[in-house]
Amino acid sequence: MKKIVVGLALAVILVIIVSAAALLLVDVNRYRGAVQAQLERQLGRDIRLGKMTLGILPLRFEVENPVIAEDPNFSSAGPFIRAEKLDTRVSLSSLLGRNLEIQSIDLERPTLELIRNKRGDWNFSTFGAGGTPADAESRRASSERGFSLERLSIHDGQVALTDLPKTQGRTLLDHIDVTSRLTAVGNTTTAAGNLKLNAARFNGVDLGYPISVDYDVALKRPEGLLAINRAKVLVGQTLIDVAGSLTTKTTPAELDLVLKTGDVSITEIARLASAFGIAFAPGTSVSGRMRADLKATGSTSKPALTGKIAGQNLKISSKDVAQPVEVKAIELTLSPAEIGSNDFNATSGKTNVAARFAVRQYTSPSPSIDMELHAPNATLPEIQSIAKAYGIKGLDQVNGSGNLNMEIRAAGPLQSFTSENLIKALNGTMGLNFNDLRIAGFDLAHELGVIGGFAASSSDNQKFTDIIKLAGQIAVNNGVARTDDLKAQMALGEVSATGTGDLSSEALNVKLLAVLSKAFTDKVGGGRIGGYMRTAFANTAGEMVIPVVVTGTFKQPRFAPDTRAIVEMQKQRLVPGFQPGQKPSDTIKGIIGGFFGGKK
Repeated sequence: MKKIVVGLALAVILVIIVSAAALLLVDVNRYRGAVQAQLERQLGRDIRLGKMTLGILPLRFEVENPVIAEDPNFSSAGPFIRAEKLDTRVSLSSLLGRNLEIQSIDLERPTLELIRNKRGDWNFSTFGAGGTPADAESRRASSERGFSLERLSIHDGQVALTDLPKTQGRTLLDHIDVTSRLTAVGNTTTAAGNLKLNAARFNGVDLGYPISVDYDVALKRPEGLLAINRAKVLVGQTLIDVAGSLTTKTTPAELDLVLKTGDVSITEIARLASAFGIAFAPGTSVSGRMRADLKATGSTSKPALTGKIAGQNLKISSKDVAQPVEVKAIELTLSPAEIGSNDFNATSGKTNVAARFAVRQYTSPSPSIDMELHAPNATLPEIQSIAKAYGIKGLDQVNGSGNLNMEIRAAGPLQSFTSENLIKALNGTMGLNFNDLRIAGFDLAHELGVIGGFAASSSDNQKFTDIIKLAGQIAVNNGVARTDDLKAQMALGEVSATGTGDLSSEALNVKLLAVLSKAFTDKVGGGRIGGYMRTAFANTAGEMVIPVVVTGTFKQPRFAPDTRAIVEMQKQRLVPGFQPGQKPSDTIKGIIGGFFGGKK
């Protein structure tokens, strides 16, 4: 009996060896036409296959450089899919019977082009519809029969998305792995499987973790309706459950989605949001916990949101933030009419900023804002940390210490919800009392020297200004900051400032009056300074007085003599040489002529 069993086993092994040898000796390229025709029937696209070989265990055709053509209804210079290699698995019985039954398709390093035309149709909507584009009758018959593909897999793929109605160019997603089961019946294609972005990168920001989606969806082609039966999105280690539908035929697309998370880490979601410039500045790190339960309906460009988002023990930091910003608890309540926060506190060191905000009619062309910020006795470095954490620019040029009292409110309609329009809605007051400031970008002492005639007009000197003390009040009205009493104490003397600075455009219109100390005046030449400066700007205390107009922007200010102030100084007998009845224009010409030593 034992000998019989051994003999049967040897016979089976011999048959397998002989069958495998026979298969290896077969010229599989003679099946090219049959494989190509079957793929075209199942995928509904023209197919071009390169050199073919036969793979064993599992039995499969290995094809080099396969190309799946684009739907002819879409004008595209390239194909729908191009790959380095395609493996298509077939059953042994169908191979021997020459009626090929394709069970799976595996694509190695493919490039996939997804296009939405001006009618709102996506080119993938006809993929798997059955039949070739050249044979409509065959396509209808195949569609009625339907088809099933046990597995469609993509390894290390690249996807390009082109949305023609938006005309915003192409979006590239690289290093994608997909495994899916496809079934088409009539006008509905269902897919279930997993998609993974191994090296997610958005807007030039590497997230540093993969994003994967475990999905079960159905596409109804005539309606352009993508029903999401189940989608578990894993952002790094953070799980988000998604269900609902997406209508792709409209422009923009319409959605009806429910998104939920448990009590999860906010770190990975915040990094993804910052890559898109939402909520946090790019490069910002956020730790803490969050919970979200949202429903989004309407247009993808301006969806209406309902639900809540809550965050606890948030800590915001980056390489540009001196010390972390902490928010113990914040809760957002969302409705189609308003997105509002509770009263929350943002803390950095000893500085505490109390805040709340509400955005109303956010889906309309003209949303409105209602926001309040209160920061009593805040320190400059800590206010800078909070501003940088939330992506607010403009304070990077300043370093120093001291206190700031701030009461700011933004209220009213906005043309659109952008940072520029938000700044234009700001109103309130700020009291400054800063010490040992260094402002980068310009050298005020040198600019005064050029105007005063005791410094060369060009210099390779420092591009910063040191201020011993800066104090005064700033009032903000509709995004424009105004001061009447700002004073700066410098090593060369005292500078007072009046005027405005537009916080949105950063445009300056400020008048400075610099009173240089007698010691500094004597140091640079005193009464021996050439040109009109010998007499025009010396007061009775022997101090040099220089009136200046500052225009340009915060980062690139321009300095010039304040000729109107000079005339007023003459009228007040602070500047000798004013003749009664003299025309102001003649006075200014004489002053400017002497001011530059008679040079044009």
